[in-house]
Amino acid sequence: MEPRVGIRIGILVTGAVLISGCVEEKPVEKPPIKCGIENCHGLNISCGPNVPEVCTEIYMLGDGCREYASCRIIDGKCQLTKEPEFDECKSCVEKCLEDFKDDATEVFQCESECREKLKEEVA
Repeated sequence: MEPRVGIRIGILVTGAVLISGCVEEKPVEKPPIKCGIENCHGLNISCGPNVPEVCTEIYMLGDGCREYASCRIIDGKCQLTKEPEFDECKSCVEKCLEDFKDDATEVFQCESECREKLKEEVA
């Protein structure tokens, strides 16, 4: 191999190495975090990526309070966020359960009154 050819190859390789160091790599985009309420009913709400596609339409105790809760991505994590009304509604429903534990009809009537009272306070 002629010395000139070796020098040219050396220059080309050196140039390629230098240029490759100057090329900016595009940041790899992370897929968006899926975040939502993972369970369909009740007062115990969990947040995460396992959001059900379909929920039953059966109403369960505490479902009315869920309108005051949601899941949001905060600091890169899926977290439960509650409006103040959620805790008030939950406390009222839990008291209904305690007061009328042996009468389902009364429990649901009491829960309905909790929600009505809350709506009046908010309005």
